[in-house]
Amino acid sequence: MKSAIIAERILFFIILLPPAAQAKPHRDGKTASPPPDLFYYYIIRKYAQNRKNEKRKVLTALV
Repeated sequence: MKSAIIAERILFFIILLPPAAQAKPHRDGKTASPPPDLFYYYIIRKYAQNRKNEKRKVLTALV
């Protein structure tokens, strides 16, 4: 069960984060800074919260 959760998280990072993390060049040739870390932190926290809620739902359904 743990390996499935880890695999899911890895897939989540592969799918969601790379496109956002690529710095796009500006018209003047300078590279844009990647989005701030807080943005990623927020996404990851929301994702973790959703996982917790799902687990809670499953546990209450089993009981």
